[in-house]
Amino acid sequence: MSTQHEEEALGKAYDSRLMRRLLGYLRPYRWRVVMALALVAIVTPLELAPPLLFRKAIDTYFVPAIKNAMPEGQAWRGIEIISIVFLLVLIFISSPNTYRSGSCSGSASKPCTTCAAKSSAICSVCR
Repeated sequence: MSTQHEEEALGKAYDSRLMRRLLGYLRPYRWRVVMALALVAIVTPLELAPPLLFRKAIDTYFVPAIKNAMPEGQAWRGIEIISIVFLLVLIFISSPNTYRSGSCSGSASKPCTTCAAKSSAICSVCR
């Protein structure tokens, strides 16, 4: 069993004064925080979409077309629609760093905004 002294040494699981103080630091950035939380709420379900789209494609179009239960043209139209939706999901959830120019944005006089390296070569973080 833990004693009162051990709990005080480790601290509480939730400290309301500490949270108030931390939220005070976020106050100037509140709209950015709200936007970040909104995007997380949108992107998280979209990351679960690809397996569901594959299941839909296989169960609804591939298997019936193989068993000749569905015309082949109709199956291909369904696959095209699912492919377009899949592509849109991938574009939306892909990282902006995927499409970087391949060089660090830093220079001899100005540090990189991503990694603070003062180099025109590709830094280890931006690689």
